[in-house]
Amino acid sequence: MKTNAENNQIKEWIGLLKSERSKNRDRKLYGKLIKMVDMPKRKRHVVDLYKINENSNDGDVVIVPGKVLSKGSIDHKISLSAIWYSQSAKKTLEKANCSILPFSEALKQKKIKIVI
Repeated sequence: MKTNAENNQIKEWIGLLKSERSKNRDRKLYGKLIKMVDMPKRKRHVVDLYKINENSNDGDVVIVPGKVLSKGSIDHKISLSAIWYSQSAKKTLEKANCSILPFSEALKQKKIKIVI
């Protein structure tokens, strides 16, 4: 399968997702995530902090298969893994005491929320 991965982080995400899919854990979910990550950069999802805030609760592990932007705020503590973060989004997450997880660590969690 041809990949649109232009950097090592995207290739890492795709490799981890394919590995998880081969373990027969939620094959459809991992297949959809691979498609969301393995697309041209201009078509990838962009998610604002307010949307993450609306769709998560305190202590959740959230995966964003795209870029996180700083519009809005976070009023609870979450663990977040995304492909990219804007500088101001990272600062806002740090102020809210949210943790930024490597993708490999996020996949090890039992309950994951995906925000697109």
